[in-house]
Amino acid sequence: MESGDVKPIILLMLILIAMCQGLIAPACADGIIIIDPPPGVDVRLDQALAIKYHHVDVNIKDQVATTRVDQVFINDNPWEAEGTYIFPLPEGAAVSDFVMWVDGKPVRGEILEADQARAIYNDIVQRMKDPALLEYVGRRALNASIFPIPSGGERRIEL
Repeated sequence: MESGDVKPIILLMLILIAMCQGLIAPACADGIIIIDPPPGVDVRLDQALAIKYHHVDVNIKDQVATTRVDQVFINDNPWEAEGTYIFPLPEGAAVSDFVMWVDGKPVRGEILEADQARAIYNDIVQRMKDPALLEYVGRRALNASIFPIPSGGERRIEL
């Protein structure tokens, strides 16, 4: 092994040690939708929503990173689904905008107190509209309830 080959290995080892010690954390920019199937339907792993595309743009200015995430999920199941979108947030991050696309039109999310948001969401679901409830899950993730996700249809989420 040449001496030039050792430096990248040492750097990788230092990064791995720092990650294991919690000194640095990898950046995550992907959310998932966990579906809640209709009564009587057992969901297999292959029935989860597929990801059509996942785009991430990061801009850094004055030591502040602004990240834009754009994901499209496809429901290939023979039934309409309700889902929970979960997105991990790094320490110190905040969400400034949330958009769910419905029938080609953007629907902006509004951050509300959890109890108020849940009551509004439940009312909308009972009326079969297209809500996107956005709430923080602890300090490390956000949670958005998405309904409906039509059979054969898509849901696009932007943060």
